[in-house]
Amino acid sequence: LGSGAARSALARRARLWRGALKARRMAPSKAVPHPSQLDLLRAYARLWAVTEFVIIYGNMFLVPGCESFFPSECVETPVWFWAQCVLWLAILAVPSRLLVSLSMLVRVSMFVVQSPMIWESCHWANALELACVVTLLLCPATAVVDQTKDLVRTMISLFYIGAGFWKMNTSFLDPTVSCGTIYIASLLATFAPEGLLPPWLVTAALGSAPWMTIIGEMSIGVLLLLPSRPMRRAGFVLSNMLHYAICITPHPNAVPLFGVFCYTRLFFVMPEAWTVALAEVVSAPRTSSGLAFRVASVALAAWSASLTSDPGIVINWGIPAQTILCLIGARVVLLDMRHAAAWAEAGPIGLGAVGGLASRLLRANGAFWVLAVLFYVFGAQTLGLMDISATSPFSHIREHGGSNHLLMPTSLLQQWEWSRGTDGFGGGVVRITSCSSDYLNALYPCNVTDELRPGIRDMLHSFGHIGHEYHPTVMRMFGSHRIRRHLPHWDGGRPFPVYTVPGLELRRMLAEARAANESFVLEYDTLPGVVGDEKWRHTAVQSKVRLEEDGAGGINCRVLRRPLDEAEEWAPCGEDELPLQPAPTGLLMKFLVWFPYPVVEGVYEIPCID
Repeated sequence: LGSGAARSALARRARLWRGALKARRMAPSKAVPHPSQLDLLRAYARLWAVTEFVIIYGNMFLVPGCESFFPSECVETPVWFWAQCVLWLAILAVPSRLLVSLSMLVRVSMFVVQSPMIWESCHWANALELACVVTLLLCPATAVVDQTKDLVRTMISLFYIGAGFWKMNTSFLDPTVSCGTIYIASLLATFAPEGLLPPWLVTAALGSAPWMTIIGEMSIGVLLLLPSRPMRRAGFVLSNMLHYAICITPHPNAVPLFGVFCYTRLFFVMPEAWTVALAEVVSAPRTSSGLAFRVASVALAAWSASLTSDPGIVINWGIPAQTILCLIGARVVLLDMRHAAAWAEAGPIGLGAVGGLASRLLRANGAFWVLAVLFYVFGAQTLGLMDISATSPFSHIREHGGSNHLLMPTSLLQQWEWSRGTDGFGGGVVRITSCSSDYLNALYPCNVTDELRPGIRDMLHSFGHIGHEYHPTVMRMFGSHRIRRHLPHWDGGRPFPVYTVPGLELRRMLAEARAANESFVLEYDTLPGVVGDEKWRHTAVQSKVRLEEDGAGGINCRVLRRPLDEAEEWAPCGEDELPLQPAPTGLLMKFLVWFPYPVVEGVYEIPCID
């Protein structure tokens, strides 16, 4: 009996302890305040201002007219960068709705002026910021985050889903050419101790890299869309892992500032936890464990700067910036796990009212931006309105010459008879077979294979990967030949890197080379029709054209209309030949820049390209 009574007393005590622990979890912690809606806006505004400075400072070539990586050398266009610096500093001091709106609009305007030579993340940023500006102007400060968080979360979820969706094509899924294989090999060859990984494990990792990349990116988007808070946290954690892996991947594939951009907008997934975590960052530690965590974080961020691998750059500040954000993000997840239930039960503190016309306009704003993002993600490439800077980084998606996607067509406006006769979508497809222009050779196709570390190339070749990688997007974003001409590019000594582009892109390329007053010779083949397989892209020819320019306006254009006929002779080009047509103009040219697709002998998939 005594033993039974003891057990009963222990059971009662256990129930009391469980009840106390549950009450403690449900109640707001005294050590972690429940931030008000105004606190949430101020926290995001300051986070946005700091990370925007880091992003623009690391991408100075995106500032209109700047032909350098460094602000001090952009003396001819001080307004765009320095005006934003003033606004960012003002936001840190007084994070008001007006200042945040003005700063966002200035940044959006800068990217619009610089377009189309902007990253896909710049298009993402413009959409997200414009959606936020509407909310900032229509809502009181105490309602901005509450009215914005679901819209921003939905938009950025669609971006992640689109990035994975467009990788579902035959080229990305082929591990012998895939960019996904190159990324995994880069991480394994750099960070895994030599000899530790058995060959079968390396083979399995590289072989599964394409599908794992697709599943990972799409999972982030789907998890962030779900109503379950734990599922959203899981999406946040997956995003953290993905972006940090991309951040520390060695040159030429490190993209740390992309993670800084995405991570900042993921504030809206857990705004309360982010606000508390950011407040802790700028406050003095109150415990020894808090002090130890801060010291370790600073040391880790400082060490991460040593991972900079870009030639000519001592420190890529995007790497320590993302390291710090990831560490804060880990604290955010912990805080949200501990206090989300209590925050949800207590409800928003100081939530401002929004009603009437403002409420209806906010619903219209949300519907517009969700539809706009859906079109950008799934419609623009299907129709052929975007290629470079579409929501398909490192995807290998085939835009000109027919689709390689498992589900979707691409560039339909180039294929439909009624549209391909217009100036914006005509011109067919051409294959550049020879070019002596230093300007154009520094631009396309931008083979960066030799930039991969020897250990990475060895691992790829051992697996059976062709080991080719091309980065024309980077060369396009640099904008100025003043930057590009100093970077590695084809200048003779090897066979010319043959590639295909749409006729519209060739017209743009020629206009840029002529503006550089450069003498050159260019030869290309016009392909029959506008759609074909990879063998067609490699070998089919309808006519051959040879263009000679003297750099002073003199043009000699000759065409061989039936190249398979030995009796055919070269003749002067007609007015309809691409080199004699003017440069493409119009609103479409603010969005549409075409990828050059390399022609690699014996390889009938699009090689890794971005």
